[in-house]
Amino acid sequence: MTSHGEDELLETAVVVLSHPWRRFFAQYATRYRSGTFLVDEFATALTDRVVGPLDLTDVQTKLRHVHLPKLADTGLLEYDVVAERISPNYELLDGALDSIRLTVEEIQHERADTDWTGID
Repeated sequence: MTSHGEDELLETAVVVLSHPWRRFFAQYATRYRSGTFLVDEFATALTDRVVGPLDLTDVQTKLRHVHLPKLADTGLLEYDVVAERISPNYELLDGALDSIRLTVEEIQHERADTDWTGID
């Protein structure tokens, strides 16, 4: 079973993974580990990966008003609105991603070791 802290990490991971743009944040931050980056820099990278009719301005707006505040609320990043700078919390991000990986492994292990012919 998971502890309270591990449950919180799992909940944080779910917030990140529940939307493709936030999953891309996890990928981008993990891949580049540059410390901080600008909203426009991230929006451009995201726009290059998004399939659909969104332009850069739409992506920037949705990042600023929806996705970055949601990630900031979880503690996964600090978002400096004035400087338009994103500072990922790499330790928390790594912990959240590890938590989801361990949870999936635990579920898979339980599934392999248990006869699930009926659920009461």
